[in-house]
Amino acid sequence: MNDNIEILTPKELYVKEDFSQFNFRYSGSCKNFYRKLNSELPEIFSKLIFYRNFTHDDSFAEFLTNELSFVVQLDPDCQVIVLFNNETTVEFSVYDNKDDETENLALDFIKKTF
Repeated sequence: MNDNIEILTPKELYVKEDFSQFNFRYSGSCKNFYRKLNSELPEIFSKLIFYRNFTHDDSFAEFLTNELSFVVQLDPDCQVIVLFNNETTVEFSVYDNKDDETENLALDFIKKTF
């Protein structure tokens, strides 16, 4: 499937940031998720484009290739990892699990679904 469509729109609502800026800025739950993603799926991590929103502390990372598009959202207020594209949206809650378990569930979903 060619799902190479920008999902995080309109871009005017977001500011690009690099991984080091994310690490400095973000102190919410599942902060280590991107490190785990880099360790287990470096081919995906290397293509992530990181963003922050003007009005929230959330982190967004968009993955775009000719074959696949999806977004990772870390929401510190709701304590969830959200994975979505134009066909699927799934949330992994820290309320149901610990950070580490939640991160592992989200990684498994990426491996199996995206």
